[in-house]
Amino acid sequence: NGILSEDMHVYSEDDSGNPVYSFANVDKVLDFLLSVHLRPLIQFSFMPRLLAKESRYLFGYLVSEPKSLEKWTALVRALVRHLLDRYGSDEVRTWLFSVWEQPDTPRSMYGFSSDQDFYRFYAATWRAVSETDPLLRIGSPATFFILRSGYRNWYLPFWDWCRTHGCEPAFLSLHYYDTTFSEESRGRETFGFPPVSHEGRDPEPGFSPSGMALQEEADGFGSFVTQVLQERARFLPGEPSVYLTEWNSSPSQQDLLNDTCFKSCYIVKCILENYDRLDNYAFWSLTDWMGEAPQPPEMFHGGLGLFTSGGIPKAGYYAFVLLKKLGDELLGRGPGWFATRRGSDIVVILYHYRHYSHLYARGERFDMTFTDRYTPFNPEQAMDVHLHLDGMEPGEYTVKETILNRSSGSSFDLWVAMGAEEISGKEDLENLEARSMPAIQRYRTACTDGVLRCDTMLELLEVRLMEISRTGA
Repeated sequence: NGILSEDMHVYSEDDSGNPVYSFANVDKVLDFLLSVHLRPLIQFSFMPRLLAKESRYLFGYLVSEPKSLEKWTALVRALVRHLLDRYGSDEVRTWLFSVWEQPDTPRSMYGFSSDQDFYRFYAATWRAVSETDPLLRIGSPATFFILRSGYRNWYLPFWDWCRTHGCEPAFLSLHYYDTTFSEESRGRETFGFPPVSHEGRDPEPGFSPSGMALQEEADGFGSFVTQVLQERARFLPGEPSVYLTEWNSSPSQQDLLNDTCFKSCYIVKCILENYDRLDNYAFWSLTDWMGEAPQPPEMFHGGLGLFTSGGIPKAGYYAFVLLKKLGDELLGRGPGWFATRRGSDIVVILYHYRHYSHLYARGERFDMTFTDRYTPFNPEQAMDVHLHLDGMEPGEYTVKETILNRSSGSSFDLWVAMGAEEISGKEDLENLEARSMPAIQRYRTACTDGVLRCDTMLELLEVRLMEISRTGA
C-alpha cells in the first residue's frame, strides 16, 4: 500500500493547477520486486496532499477522501498506462490490484464518511483501471475479517453493491488476526492503535493489553478459513480467489510472544493445517522495522516481524525456512505432523503446538516478565513421537533433522541465555545471528520389513524437519 502517498511524489500541479505526474519512485520499487522474482499486488492508496479533501493522517499517511474524484481517477489511469507501457501488458496482467486499505475500519482510521461514499470511490477507481485495460484483475479492498457467530462481515454487503453496479471485484482480499472483538468494536480500535492525527503527525501509540482479546480457541485460524469458504460458497457466485494479504496471531507491535518459539510453531500449524484452502497466506510482517509507530529501544520488544529491527532472524523466520524444504507431493498429514515426497526423499515436519492460557488470551500478563515469556503455557513434558513410514524399500536410510526450539533457532531465547544484555555492535549482532540458527543432526536407520521407524522427542513449541533419504542414493 501507499504507492500514491505523498512521500512517493507521484502528483503535483503546475501554476495553472494542471496535474503533473511522476512515477520514478514507483518504478524503483517495482523494478526491485521484479528483480527478486516477485509480482506485486498494487493497492491504490493513499491520498496525495494536493488531492486530499482534508488533513487526516494515520501512520504518516494521508487517509483523506479525494476532494476531486475526477482528478483521483485521472491519476489512477495515468499510473496504469505507465505500468502497461513500462512493463508490458503481458506482465502487468499477471499482477493484482486493489483499492484502499481497510475501509471497514472507523473514520478515525481508514474509513470514509460513509460506506456509500467509499462504494462510489471504489466504483470510480475500478472503472478507471478497467477502462484502461479490461484484463487487469482488480480485487476488493483489504478488509478485516471478524470471526464471530452471526456477524455479517463488511465485505458481503460491499460485494452485493458492486455486483449490482457492475464493478464486481475479481478476488477477495482479507486481513485476519487471531483476536476477538467486543460488540462495540469495529476494525482495530480495540487494539490500542493511535487515533488519527490532524496535524500530520501521529501521537505515540500505547498498546493496552486490556483493550484487546486473543482467540481462546487453539484452531481459531482454521475456523476463520472455514467461515470464509462457507461465506464464499453461499454469497459470492463464481467463488472468487481469496487472498489473505495480512495475517498474524496478534496485531500488537509489543506482544512479547512475537519473539518466541510460540510464533514459529503457530506459523507452521496454521499453514500446514490449512495449506491448500486459500490462495495465499501473507504473514505480517517481514521485519520489526515499521513506520506505524516509534521504534522501541529494546531489540526483542515483541514486534510483529520475522526479523528484529537490527536484522536478526527470529524463530518465526526459521519456520518459513523449514516449510520451504517440504516436497511437492503430499503423503499424509495429521495433528502435529505433515509428510511429503521431494524427489526420492521423504520430508516430514513435526510440531508440538500448545495454545496460550485463558488468562493470557484475556490480556492478563501478571506472571510474564520481559525475559520469561513462556508463562502463558502449561508446563509439559516433551512429546514422544513414533514415526512409521509404510511401503519403504528395505535398506539403510539417512535421517537429517533440523531442530527449531528454545535451544536452537530462537534468537530471543539465546539472547536470554547470554544474559539478556542489549546488543548493538555489528560483531555482537553477527555472533547472535550465527549462533541462533536451528540445529542439525544426522543419523542412520535400517528398514527391513517395509516400515521405516523413527522415534524422537519434541519440546513444547518445537518444530522439527526430518529429511529421509536412501543411503548411497
